[in-house]
Amino acid sequence: MTMEKQIYHSDSDFTFYEKCSGKKRKYMGSYDYMGMRVSFSATDQYPLDPNVPATQIQYRYRGTISILNPRGSGEVLRLQGADADYALKKYRDKHPGEEVEPQKMQAILKVTESIYCNEESAEELAEHIYDECIEMLEKYRDLLADRISLCARANTLTPREAAFLYTDRFLAKQHPQAAEKTRTAMRNTIFGYCKRMENKPMGQFTKREVNKFVSAENVTDTEKNILYHFWNYCLERYYCEGSNPFERPAPKTLSPESQVNKNKVRLSMSLAEREYIFHRLRVNPNAYACLVTLGLFCGLPVETALKLTWNKITFDKGEGQVKLTDTDLGGNGFTCATHNLTFPMMRQAYEILSAYKKTAEQQEAEDISGQLIAGDSAITKATLDSYIDNLVAQMAAAEIESAARPLKSGYAMLVETYRMMIETECGLQNDEGTKRFLEHRPLSGLVTDNHYVDYTGPEAQDRQRIILQRLAPKKNNRVTERQLKDGSAKYTPRSNKECVSLSNKLTLQPREELYAMADHGFEGQITILEKDS
Repeated sequence: MTMEKQIYHSDSDFTFYEKCSGKKRKYMGSYDYMGMRVSFSATDQYPLDPNVPATQIQYRYRGTISILNPRGSGEVLRLQGADADYALKKYRDKHPGEEVEPQKMQAILKVTESIYCNEESAEELAEHIYDECIEMLEKYRDLLADRISLCARANTLTPREAAFLYTDRFLAKQHPQAAEKTRTAMRNTIFGYCKRMENKPMGQFTKREVNKFVSAENVTDTEKNILYHFWNYCLERYYCEGSNPFERPAPKTLSPESQVNKNKVRLSMSLAEREYIFHRLRVNPNAYACLVTLGLFCGLPVETALKLTWNKITFDKGEGQVKLTDTDLGGNGFTCATHNLTFPMMRQAYEILSAYKKTAEQQEAEDISGQLIAGDSAITKATLDSYIDNLVAQMAAAEIESAARPLKSGYAMLVETYRMMIETECGLQNDEGTKRFLEHRPLSGLVTDNHYVDYTGPEAQDRQRIILQRLAPKKNNRVTERQLKDGSAKYTPRSNKECVSLSNKLTLQPREELYAMADHGFEGQITILEKDS
């Protein structure tokens, strides 16, 4: 006869069962932690029959504990990469000359550990195994994150998975100066509430059901604010789909004076301000100028810009490229099937970067391709932000369009300006894939663009160069209309910051054709009116 009972544990995600069968007492169960599942089993080595002596028993309980593949169908997770190589080497060292067959190799690579303990009761055993589960999950945290990231999709990511994968990145990005105690409290908030939310894709949550959840869980305004910003963080990086179901707590009422000051500031620079900054950087193209260029005219995150080396940049006949990959943008955190993210430079970036590299090579008298663009000087995000703020202050003093100081100071404002240019000045309103690519954002959720569209081939790069030419330094044209010898006409805008608008009515004779060509692209409408019969 087999008897089974559940042993209570304070963590409801930890299940622990005792099963008595024959002369043995066995224990089994699982622990579900933020979508990561650990399975275990153990056997009481003491016999149930009191007449059988418990001799020569070194440990009372023996068993195994295994982490299951978070994206599998119940199989045990297996080691990968360097960890797998180390495990196989360790086994071969213990069994020299033995040929490791595939089946045996799979067993060696299983993320499974043994349980040995001498606890007095089943409750104490449960607590011991619970602690083992926590330690094991922490030990293999990176491996689990790799497995989830490999299969993560914006339309399937759950709150639990998002919390497990991105909480630390969110805190590092949004609260880099926070004390460890504060970061721990915020981490516990995200983990605690995401754990209790329904385990379904983030894009399926509605404001109504989240409001009910907030009310039922007595979520404070402070906690709700943390969850709101974390959810936004995942949305902005296309880790998940949908909209933010958390309502942001009402901000504190500003004084009339503060409200006026807030309304004066802006998120990004105007054309005149960008032109001013460009000319200042071109006059003195030093390491700081290059880093500003990487933000303002290339849109690179500050972490990427500070680590970028010259061999990542190519210059050829007035054109330049930045050879970018997903690993340059955060590695596994960049959830996208497109790994090659090489993009063409704006003309401003080419002029500043190529000029500085040429000067640096002459001064060094050697190849600098492997060196940081930031140079050997200790340029940090803080010193770079200070340099940028000084530039902006000089621009304001010069009264460039009576410029107000942008809302986002420092490097963040540069990237915001770059994205504004891409989104509003490049005619990409109906081309979400190209827009995201040029902004160095994941293409997650855009199945066709992510898996089937080529963004780095010669034709694609030429198209992107044409798009970016709209953002080139302002240049005026003396002639706007010209009749060519072959009878055709050529129209040019007054500057490269303007467009030509044409409206014409043509009558085509039989077999005649109409050709319209534009080096920088064109849009419009052609209406065909057939001749009355």
